Amino acid sequence: MGGRWRWVNGRTTRGPLTDEMRVSSNVVENDRASLNDIIFNNGDGLENGRFKENFEFLNMAVGKWWHQQGLVADRLNELILTVLDQVVLLPIHCSSEDDALTIFETINNRGMALTDADIFKAKLYSVSPSKDIFIEKWQELEKHEWLFRIHMHTMRAKHADTSKEVGLRSYFSNKARLQLDYQYVMDSIKLYQAVWNWKANTTISTLWLILDTYPNYYWNFPLYTFLRRHGTTDSIGNFFLGEDKMAEFESLVQEVFRFVYVKGVVYNSVNAIKDTIYKANSLIWSGGDYISEFRNSYSTDLTEALRRFEQGDYGRYQRGFILLSALLNPKQDREQFLEVTQNNYHLEHILPKKWNDYDGWTAESWEKWINRIGNLVPLEWKLNISAKNEYFPRKQEKYTQSKVKDVQELCSLSEWTETQVAEREEILTERFNEFFGGKLAL
Repeated sequence: MGGRWRWVNGRTTRGPLTDEMRVSSNVVENDRASLNDIIFNNGDGLENGRFKENFEFLNMAVGKWWHQQGLVADRLNELILTVLDQVVLLPIHCSSEDDALTIFETINNRGMALTDADIFKAKLYSVSPSKDIFIEKWQELEKHEWLFRIHMHTMRAKHADTSKEVGLRSYFSNKARLQLDYQYVMDSIKLYQAVWNWKANTTISTLWLILDTYPNYYWNFPLYTFLRRHGTTDSIGNFFLGEDKMAEFESLVQEVFRFVYVKGVVYNSVNAIKDTIYKANSLIWSGGDYISEFRNSYSTDLTEALRRFEQGDYGRYQRGFILLSALLNPKQDREQFLEVTQNNYHLEHILPKKWNDYDGWTAESWEKWINRIGNLVPLEWKLNISAKNEYFPRKQEKYTQSKVKDVQELCSLSEWTETQVAEREEILTERFNEFFGGKLAL
């Protein structure tokens, strides 16, 4: 058994046993190591993952089949020859990387499609000054495609591009956007990820968490554009924004918040905010008046938005408004509210979701008010579970333990009737009128 099978002149034959690796991966370092372990170590050193799962599955399948053949050596030999005769490894030499990717996708169109991140990784890998360092840096990143989506919008802002957005892969098909500015790209996506762990001030952090409940992600791009333009990272990946820019960024976050929620309530469409986002991004990068861009856009819709607040018509943006209403309570401790939103919380129905005939409630009044904002408060998850569907007086025992001031204030009431819900909704609506009308800033 001193050799291995190889293909020569249309047939399989035996050749000298060597330690040469004939199949390799130049992009995924872990794949290269795993393949090496399978060939030279029978897979004993494989780490848990798909490579190991696939190898063990095939190993088991072949072993099961061979047992069914009575462990006859000739049958196993026939299987080996069949694989060697009918499985073809076809090397294709291409003049350019783009040609290679096109050919691969054409051949692979019935297999697992390449993701955008796969394409970007290959392009960056090809121009990286150190392949090993690139692989290490790439593996430190998470949510690659989201990082590149952010980068696309900051690059559009940098180049004053306010045109209609194109697909992510189409945008980065231009070599210059990835390959000719390799270090800028790597520095940028490293910075975007660093923002995720950034300890901003309480107002910024809380509003960002509330914005995370928004039904689309376009609100992110003005914020990341500002942070890319004015922020930095240190050698270990921590993000920093100078104190001279912190107040400006806080104003931007509040203005973005007003803009997207007014537009959301009135139009309930992502297309209603895109064009303004693109223009504001460009102004943020160039140092223009981006605040006026946002205000001029939503001011024309403010009257209609306030009318919908009065009617309790918040649509799919209701969660964000419930959180904002609690944050706007002038007696609310901001640090404590941030702690609540950073951890598990539920939206508590003060009037229980399961109707009972008490405190003057009827099936009709219950149906009218059960999901109105006046009957909803953010509440810590454990307290919400404890309160369950109890009557209001029993829930109050749990409400006293909450860090949310709106919840604590419910404890001063002796009952929870239709009148109390309506009165509370009026208070919350007035808070929104002041905040979105620019009379109240956080």
